[in-house]
Amino acid sequence: MVARIRKWFLLGAGAGWAASLAALGWTLPHHLRFVDSLAWGLALLVLAPALAGGGLALIPGLLLAVVTRHRQVQASAAWRWLGRSSLSLGALVTLLVIASAIAPPRTLHTRLMLYGVDGATWSVIDNLRALEMLPEIERLRKEGASGVLRSLEPMLSPIVWTTIGSGVGMDRHGIAGFHVTQDASRAARFWDVLEDRGMVVGTYKWLVTYPPREIRGFMVPGWLATGPEVEPGDLSFAREFEQSRKARFRAQAADGDRPAGGATAEAGEAIGPVGYVAQGVRHGLRLTTLVELARFTLDNRLSPPSNEERMVEIQILRARIDRDLFIGLLERYDPEVATFTYYPTDAIAHRMWKYYDPDPFGGATPESQRYWDAVPETYRQADELLGELRERLPDDVLLVVLSDHGMTAAGTEGGVSVYGLRAGEVDTALTAAGAVVDVSQVGMKVTVAVSQGSTLPAEEVERLLGAFRIGREPLFQIETLSPGVFGLTLALSGDVQARAAEAVTLPDESTLPFETFLRMRDDYSGVHREDGIILLAGPGVRAGATLEGADLYDVAPTVLTALGVPPSREMEGRPLIEAFDDLAELQPEVESYSDLVAGFQYPVPTGEGGGDAALEERLRALGYVDTPRENP
Repeated sequence: MVARIRKWFLLGAGAGWAASLAALGWTLPHHLRFVDSLAWGLALLVLAPALAGGGLALIPGLLLAVVTRHRQVQASAAWRWLGRSSLSLGALVTLLVIASAIAPPRTLHTRLMLYGVDGATWSVIDNLRALEMLPEIERLRKEGASGVLRSLEPMLSPIVWTTIGSGVGMDRHGIAGFHVTQDASRAARFWDVLEDRGMVVGTYKWLVTYPPREIRGFMVPGWLATGPEVEPGDLSFAREFEQSRKARFRAQAADGDRPAGGATAEAGEAIGPVGYVAQGVRHGLRLTTLVELARFTLDNRLSPPSNEERMVEIQILRARIDRDLFIGLLERYDPEVATFTYYPTDAIAHRMWKYYDPDPFGGATPESQRYWDAVPETYRQADELLGELRERLPDDVLLVVLSDHGMTAAGTEGGVSVYGLRAGEVDTALTAAGAVVDVSQVGMKVTVAVSQGSTLPAEEVERLLGAFRIGREPLFQIETLSPGVFGLTLALSGDVQARAAEAVTLPDESTLPFETFLRMRDDYSGVHREDGIILLAGPGVRAGATLEGADLYDVAPTVLTALGVPPSREMEGRPLIEAFDDLAELQPEVESYSDLVAGFQYPVPTGEGGGDAALEERLRALGYVDTPRENP
């Protein structure tokens, strides 16, 4: 009986190995390095199919063994052949798994790699040096040039990332808020210039790249995108899946567990998990990422984590997926110029800085001890991803690592967050007065940008802002950040909370209690600061050099000059030639590269995937916008 059971188990294991072999045979031609962990590969692609198939085959084997227990059954040639075939299949699957795990990466010819780490700041990096959590960044500091990269006001992500890419300010590039699309930009960015010079370009999640234009390479828009369009189009499955999950979550939050009807339900069914995994593997998803995705899904069903833990896990998992897809695109298109932007460092710091730096918020608590490593974990992952990219990139690549701004604790007083303004109330009042504006907030400041096509000129919007009064005093201190862009802070001094019951007069002469304008976000403890980071490494970069006085305007002229392309005269920065041993400034040949923009072709957005509602949800989660309070 034992021999017969063994035969059935081996037959089932062979069937399992055959299924695994078929899966690998479909996967590896698309993604040779799918198995990125030999241990997980052997466990999931060799042992698991054998145990599952053998276990199922034991059921009929046991039944037949009981029925024929009094008969003498000799092993037939067919059984011996099946047994040997099963073992051969197992050996072949094992060899394929090992080959995938040790397969060398494709040789790339990338000349420039710009790696953006949103919100990265030297204060966190320096604190983590003693823990040896960031070996790649420390290596870059020794091998290349590094320093502070000064940001600019207003420190809104779409504005500053567009300035980094174009080398000009928002008065020239035209991006002044969050509700923007790429076709509204008036300035060419460095990859546009380099593509015009014949280079293949790939950008991954750079802000204000939606809708993506036709490009020689790839363009995957950042989180401001309101639809699933990407370039190339066959990668849109990833955004469709992500946005459909968000759409379904919003529908369930609004209607309980009952799925919403109409377009939301259709968006939720755009692509299911099976289709996502199948297409994801073809485009670069790795085995360990799928394991983490399965673990996260299972944990959320069996033991739902806290909101803080779930947020961190989602951010880290999403970055792993982005890493896989980006590397897949690198190997598919082999671009000479590539960019990748990592966002968890900013998103987690906004919400969880009070756990990382509890002193300004009243000191250490059990929660700060529990969640302290949330912010460091994002830096550790950013460093790990940087190391993986360096392993794949050629030795002669110019590597630029930078952030658009730094982060720090929100202003505090007596352990309680300082009150600021609620952007939603300002937006509502201005809209009622006929202004078309884009209103957002960073920290305690509200930014008001006059939208393109507004019938009210900037001077009239500024007059309306001055009409907000509390008693006889102006409510706002107004700072002109750029033509048509204003920064607002409270103009009041003293005990602001004591005046909460006083009335604020709006531009239309109606009134609201002052407390409706006060904003205190206990869940929004990290705010932007001007000091970001920049590191450069590669041939000709001076080892150990310290950069002084660098700002966002300098990035585009620097990368263009390093690649032998002169900046335009309108670029407001300078090439950081002190970072290099022998790099001379190139004389500008043209006044502006903006004429390139007129020739761009954009796809027609589908309007699917959550649209503006999904964008508003993300902006609220990051603390950039809020909704007006309901007043009695």
